[in-house]
Amino acid sequence: MDISRFEGKPVRVTDKFGTVYEGICSHNSIDYDEHEFGVSEEALQFPAVLVWKSIIVSVESLEDVDGPYGHFSAPFGEIEEIAFQDGPSLIDEILFCEEDEMVIRILNCIEHHFCTLGEPLPEWKDELADLLKQLPWFTEDLAILEKSDKLIALLTGGETTESKF
Repeated sequence: MDISRFEGKPVRVTDKFGTVYEGICSHNSIDYDEHEFGVSEEALQFPAVLVWKSIIVSVESLEDVDGPYGHFSAPFGEIEEIAFQDGPSLIDEILFCEEDEMVIRILNCIEHHFCTLGEPLPEWKDELADLLKQLPWFTEDLAILEKSDKLIALLTGGETTESKF
C-alpha cells in the first residue's frame, strides 16, 4: 500500500485493532521516522497520533466527502478523544495545527465532554483556557472563535477573550 499519496489529505485510517482515525494527515518517510522515533517504518501522522504502516488495514481518502461535518463522519473522533484524555499537551498539538477542520473537531470534543456530558472541569482547566485564548492569533475562522469563546467562558466562569469577530 502506497501511503505517501495521502500526504496533506483528509483520510479515514483503520488499524488492525479496529480503531478508526479521521483527520488530515501527513506522511512520514522511513528516514524521517528512523531519525525522529527510532523506527524504520513509514507512518501516517495526525496531530497527536501516529499510525505505523504495519498496523494500517485500510486508508480511505475523504477529499470528495462533503457532509455536515465537512470531510468527516462525525463532529469529532478517536484522535480528538485521545488528545482530550491526555490533556493540554496533546490538545495544544491540535489547536495549533493550522488545519481549521482539525481545530473545530477538538473544540467539538471539549464541548461534548463539558457541555453535553456535563463532566466536571479538570484540574487543567486554567491551562486549557489559556490555550483557547491564543486562538485569535492563529485563525480568523468565526466558528472556531465563537466556540472557543464559549468554552473559555465555561472554563473561567464567564471571562471571554477579545477575538477578531
